[in-house]
Amino acid sequence: MGSVAVRLIIALALLCPVAEIFTAQANARNLEIIQAGASAIATDASEGASASGPAPSSQYILVKRDLGYLVLGVVFVAIGLITLLLTILRSASRDAAIFLFGAMSCVWGIRFLLYTQLFPSLLTGDPQALQRLARAFTYFGASAAFGFALAYLGPGWRSSLRILAYGSLAFSCVASLVLLANPDRDLLLPVFNVMILVGAATVIANTLRPELRQKARRHGLIAGFCASAIFFVLENLRALGLVPIPCDVEWIGVLILYLTLGRLIAICMFTNERRLAAISQELATARQIQASLLPKQAPRISGMAMAARYLPMTEVAGDIYDFVKLDDHRQGILIADVSGHGVPAALIASMVKGAFRAQIESIENPERVLDGMNRILTGQLDLQFVTAICIYIDMTTGTLRYSGAGHPPLLIQQKDSNQCISLQQNGLFLGQFTDATYSSAERLLATGDRILLYTDGILEATNANDEEFGENSLYEFLAQHGELPAESFADALLAAVGDWTNLGRDESLDDDLTLIVIDIQKDTEHRPAPTDK
Repeated sequence: MGSVAVRLIIALALLCPVAEIFTAQANARNLEIIQAGASAIATDASEGASASGPAPSSQYILVKRDLGYLVLGVVFVAIGLITLLLTILRSASRDAAIFLFGAMSCVWGIRFLLYTQLFPSLLTGDPQALQRLARAFTYFGASAAFGFALAYLGPGWRSSLRILAYGSLAFSCVASLVLLANPDRDLLLPVFNVMILVGAATVIANTLRPELRQKARRHGLIAGFCASAIFFVLENLRALGLVPIPCDVEWIGVLILYLTLGRLIAICMFTNERRLAAISQELATARQIQASLLPKQAPRISGMAMAARYLPMTEVAGDIYDFVKLDDHRQGILIADVSGHGVPAALIASMVKGAFRAQIESIENPERVLDGMNRILTGQLDLQFVTAICIYIDMTTGTLRYSGAGHPPLLIQQKDSNQCISLQQNGLFLGQFTDATYSSAERLLATGDRILLYTDGILEATNANDEEFGENSLYEFLAQHGELPAESFADALLAAVGDWTNLGRDESLDDDLTLIVIDIQKDTEHRPAPTDK
C-alpha cells in the first residue's frame, strides 16, 4: 500500500471519532430525560442514605460502578502518551514498533474509558451516547495491535502480517463509516470477530517460525502472544455465540499482552538509549580527534592578517584546512572538501591532511603538492573524492601562487578597483585519476587585497525557496564589507549564510562550511610579472 493511501486512511480514521462525537452531541437526550435520570439516581441514593448517611452524588455512583474500566483507561492512555512523547522527542531513536505500541495503548485506553458511563456523560451529557465510538476504537485498537506485530516481527510468511495490518486498518475505517451511517446496527461486527480470530492465528503462526524461536529474547514474547490470544479468541467466539462464557474475558488478554509488550518495549528503549549513548560518545571522541587535526590558530606572517572558520554539518565533517609556515614571510595553505558527510568523510579528511603534510618540501610549488597528494589518495577512497586548493604566499616578493583540484575558485577582492578576481587554475579532483595533472598560476598582491578560500557549502547553502546563496551573493558580500577586518569579515559571512538559510539553533546545515580570509596589509617588493606554470 502506497504512502499516500496510508495517509488517507489515517486521516479518515482520525475524522471518524470526531464525527461521532459531534453526532452524539447532536442526538443527546433532551433536558427532561437527563433530569429524570438524575432524579431517579437521587431517589435511589436517598433511600440508601437513611441507613448509611448522606446520599452520594450521581458522578460518585458512576465512578464506583465503572472503576475497573476507568483505571484501565487512564493507565493505558497515560502509558501511550508517555511512550509517544518519548518517541517523538527522541527523534534520533525513533522505532516504529515503540511508536505503534504508544498508539495502541492510547486507542485501547480511550476505548476502555468509552465503555464507562461517566466519561461519555462528561463529553455529551448522555452516558450511552458514545457506544458507537467505543466500537470504532475497538476496531482501531486491533489495527494498532496488528501494526505493532508487523513493525516488530516483520512482514511475516508470504507478507501475511503486512496484509493483516493494512487490511485491518482499511476495515476499521470502512466499519466506522458504516457504523456512523447505521447507528442502530453494527453490521460488520461478525466480520470483525472473524478477522480477529484469523489475525490471532496468523500472528501466533508467525511467532512460532523456527528462525524466531531460536532468538532467546523472543521466547517471552511468543509465550505472551499465545496466552493473550487465547482470551482474545474466547471473547470473539463468545461474541459470535459459539462459546457460552457469561462475561467479558478480553481484558484479561489485554493485561497479559501489555505485561509482555511493556517488558519488551522497556528492553528496546533501554537498548536504544544505551546504543545511542555509545554512538554519541564515539562521535564526541571523533570530533575531538578531528579538531586536533585543525590548526589552533592561523600563523602570524608579516604583512598579512588571516582568519579561518570551520562549521561542520554534523558532529564530524569532511572539510579540512591546514597552514605550513616556512618563515615570517612565507607560508603554504591548503583547503579541501571530501565528498559525502559524517564519519566516512571525516576519516578521509584525516588522510588528506597526512597526504598534504607529506608534500611540505614542495610547498613552494602548489601544483606539485596536489600531484603528490593525488598519487597518495588514488585507490584509497573507493567512490569518494576530494576537491582542494593549495596556495603559496611569499610576502618578500608579494606573490601568490595558486593551484586547484576541482574546487570552487579562489577569490581576490581588490581594494583599489573594488573588483573581484576569480582564479580557476583547476585540475581534476583528487583520489580517482592516476594520470591527473595540475598546473599553477602566479599573481602579484597589493595592499588592501583580500583573498578568500572556501568550500562549496558556502555557495550551495539554500533558502526556503531552494535558492542557493551562489557566487553573485558572495561577490556582492565581498564588495560591500571590504572595510571589515579579517576576523569580523569571516564572522559576518557565516552570519549572512545563516540568515540566508534561516536555520534555527537546533537545525543542521546541508553541508559543511569552511572559509579562510587573508588580508594583505602592506606593500612589498614585487616580482616583475606573474607567470603561469
